[in-house]
Amino acid sequence: MLRALDLMVKLNVLTDDDSYSNLSACERCVSEGGGCCTGSGSGIFVTLHDVMRISKATGLPLDSIAVFGVVGDSFAKGVQESDPFMFEAYEDGKVLQLIRKEGHCHFLVDGDGCQIFNDRPAICRIFPFSFGFRKDGTVKVEIPKANRRKDEDCTILQENFYRSNGKVFSAMNTSRGVMEKLCSRHVEELKEYKKYVSDIALGIPLEEVASKWDIFV
Repeated sequence: MLRALDLMVKLNVLTDDDSYSNLSACERCVSEGGGCCTGSGSGIFVTLHDVMRISKATGLPLDSIAVFGVVGDSFAKGVQESDPFMFEAYEDGKVLQLIRKEGHCHFLVDGDGCQIFNDRPAICRIFPFSFGFRKDGTVKVEIPKANRRKDEDCTILQENFYRSNGKVFSAMNTSRGVMEKLCSRHVEELKEYKKYVSDIALGIPLEEVASKWDIFV
């Protein structure tokens, strides 16, 4: 069983961008089986840009990092209802996602934590925030709100349920400006993903897809 405390301590050591400063809350979530890294059915969505950044950092081939796989029906339905822009990235119920091992992310190692934290995918960096679009097309960061505190996916959102958005950003040790910049980049990479995902669905090796579409980092 993954030791949550080991995981969180490792993350704190690995990064100067302490995006997860509330380590006790994250530790508690992981220990209870929460989060995409240890949960099941959600898949950890990645673009080729994400995969190539991980490959550059680890030296691993692209196809040993991610796989084009099915996402759980309930999770996919939730994405379709809450995030139509993201749902457009789905191809027959499948997305490019990090390979999983024994029910958790392949890069989450028992006793040693996340092995790619500094190079983790954009979706991992953005969580628990989401994004939308202003009337002028620019990206805005959003903080999803459940109807009830206990229904929040993120422990930190639970603990800050009645607080202002500013307090939530502060609890995550980040700011709206930093997150908007990250989300804007992710949106551009998502737009590219939607162009080449049909090639991935055909089973074309990721290296070939990246070369064909001039994807580089």
